[in-house]
Amino acid sequence: WSPPERSADESVQRFLSLRDIPMNDVREVHLGEAFRHRFSHYDLDVRPVYVRLLSRPAQVREGGRAGKWIEPGNHRLGLSAVAAKLLQPFARRGVRP
Repeated sequence: WSPPERSADESVQRFLSLRDIPMNDVREVHLGEAFRHRFSHYDLDVRPVYVRLLSRPAQVREGGRAGKWIEPGNHRLGLSAVAAKLLQPFARRGVRP
């Protein structure tokens, strides 16, 4: 399980439009603090972009597959270390991303 990903050269607007989320449904876009996650054979540089929507879309699609909404601090999914780090600020504050 992982949050949706986009390449650095893809705009947030395009990323959302490919998922049928119009920009007028966006409440806020916030850039998180960049970090590097080290794997045994490479480094992953992550620049989080948090998008807060006015309401939850009826369905979530990612790469042609159905996605799942989770509460950051209240789930039982096996998340990668990177995914857990991305959700950590929201789980601590009890705030939805």
